[in-house]
Amino acid sequence: MKRATQIIQFRADEDTYARAQERVKDCGLLLPDVMRAALKSVADADVSPLADLINGVSSGSDYLNQAWLFQKCHELFEYRDGGLFRKSRKGMGEKGTPVYVRTREGEECVLIQGNHYPLKDIVWLMANGSIAGEVEYKNPHRVNMKHSIENLMVNAAPEKEVFLTRYLKGSEKIDVIKSKQRAFVFDTSKDENAKKVIEKLINTEKTVPLLLRGDDDWVASRTAIHAFKLTDNQYVVSIS
Repeated sequence: MKRATQIIQFRADEDTYARAQERVKDCGLLLPDVMRAALKSVADADVSPLADLINGVSSGSDYLNQAWLFQKCHELFEYRDGGLFRKSRKGMGEKGTPVYVRTREGEECVLIQGNHYPLKDIVWLMANGSIAGEVEYKNPHRVNMKHSIENLMVNAAPEKEVFLTRYLKGSEKIDVIKSKQRAFVFDTSKDENAKKVIEKLINTEKTVPLLLRGDDDWVASRTAIHAFKLTDNQYVVSIS
């Protein structure tokens, strides 16, 4: 059954609209895609589809591309019988037909909004929601059902150790030693690496080692256990 669509229009504050466009324009997203995610979040009472996109836009990482791509692929395709089929007439092909596959540098790819993505990556992403490594074929010489999820696996990428560093003033050092200070405000306007680490803490909820330094070569370690964003470059990080 063909699913009906509807054009939705509403008024928005001009400055807010401009800032929203600015936030997404450098990240490979289109504002209508974000608005669709917002509408779905309201309809399903689940903010995760929208939160994935917004957090990804803030971090500017590959996490964003996967979150957006996961939603886009489920909008365009359905996986069945070991392959991908069109849900609509968007792009090349009729509804219900197999996706058009192109070969780029020996890799079978599918075109999505002007970019070529390996077909095996798309199948894995649609089934699992993320790709944490390199998608590979269990049997690369298989002819039938080569791109079926049963014939795919992920070779996990080694994770680089990341950590935060904080230089403490005298009073901060004393408060940390006495366990009176359990959080810090980080200004990352001049530290892009720290910003990425904190964004990863927010997005993955995985703790991060925190190295503390002070006068007289004083060094201590704690664990960053939680963080939230105050402004574009300011974060509050809670420690153990």
